[in-house]
Amino acid sequence: MKNLKYLALGVVALLLASCDDKPVEYNYNDLGENTARFKVWHAVPCVSGAANNIYQMDINGVSYVNNGAAVLTRYNRAPATNLATYSTKPGDFNITLYKSSSLTKCYEQTAKLEAGESSVWIYDYTKAPAVFKEPEPPVDLQTENDTIAGCGIRVYNFIRQTTDANGNMVPVDYKIQVCMMRSDGSATNDDDYEPYGEPIAFGEATDWFVKTIKKSVFNDSGYATERFGFRKIVNGKDEGWVTYINASGKETIMRNHTVKAYFGRTYRIILTGIADSKTTPVLYDYWTER
Repeated sequence: MKNLKYLALGVVALLLASCDDKPVEYNYNDLGENTARFKVWHAVPCVSGAANNIYQMDINGVSYVNNGAAVLTRYNRAPATNLATYSTKPGDFNITLYKSSSLTKCYEQTAKLEAGESSVWIYDYTKAPAVFKEPEPPVDLQTENDTIAGCGIRVYNFIRQTTDANGNMVPVDYKIQVCMMRSDGSATNDDDYEPYGEPIAFGEATDWFVKTIKKSVFNDSGYATERFGFRKIVNGKDEGWVTYINASGKETIMRNHTVKAYFGRTYRIILTGIADSKTTPVLYDYWTER
């Protein structure tokens, strides 16, 4: 018993010794204010499949891969995690992309990045990326009514009209007005809509705007289905709904595109594709920012 007593005291002493105050150090680099943070977005019209996914991405000489899987898929973003970004020094920025598992080099261009957060859009493998200096998404979205709040939305336009005889993609020659359909979440074929923000040309984005939504599903944070439409603006005049040829070869009106809008969330919407092509038709999709 005496030996057990001494053994117990020794264990206690060891435990107490292990609880001494010691600084905990983490292996990290302080980004600081003079750092360029960014996501890379894919907006090059192409068919879906592994052959068009990006399996390696070199940024300023640093290679990014994903354990044999694609690091950037068609019409998507990298890093894919919400709020995650790459970082580098402000200034000249070189990016090289390799598609398919055979790592075929398909893109190498240079652009400039400013300090702060940006988004880098690869929209044509023969052109430098479009770089947007990203404003902070709206954060004060709650109202005093627990069934009504807001969601933040920002829209990017990379729609082409056609492909010319030389294989070059030709951007649309009109601006797009983002609209919300006044339909309480139901599909509608009428012209009951409300415009949001200023019209945007090819390669432009709206500012962040806040859409007030009325909660239709009350569990968790709650959400409502919101429907978007897109109007064609030519020389400042509204020329009706944007149309495109769908995968079945039929003309399609760009309205009733949905967002499952959760309270307090912010969303980025991408418009890309070729309007007169059923192989790579116009695509509407969205991602949660936060």
